[in-house]
Amino acid sequence: MPSFANFEIDIVSALSSQLVDAFSKLDVGSLAGDQIDSLPKGQGVYKLYYRGSLVYVGKAEQIKKRLGEHRLKISGRRNIEVSDMGFKCLFIHRNWSALAPEDSLIRHYRAARRG
Repeated sequence: MPSFANFEIDIVSALSSQLVDAFSKLDVGSLAGDQIDSLPKGQGVYKLYYRGSLVYVGKAEQIKKRLGEHRLKISGRRNIEVSDMGFKCLFIHRNWSALAPEDSLIRHYRAARRG
């Protein structure tokens, strides 16, 4: 039996799994409503929904500001109503941002669509 071994922990996969679980516990908020205005300041990851279907995963230094930008952009488009859009978001401590939670979520949902 050897006297040594290499150990690696897949923190990114653990982060992805926990993010997916945390998102599953949230309701979809209205992008058109006052819910954005009531959000605290902070960075994190968010998901956008169109009529209940996931359409976008993103990250932001200021989630509240970024969701407001999405609301404004969508309100100026044709053939789409802001009231058809929803969001979920998770605020993430700045110490975790180096682990690219957005990339982890994108890979997770991309794989889920394929499989």
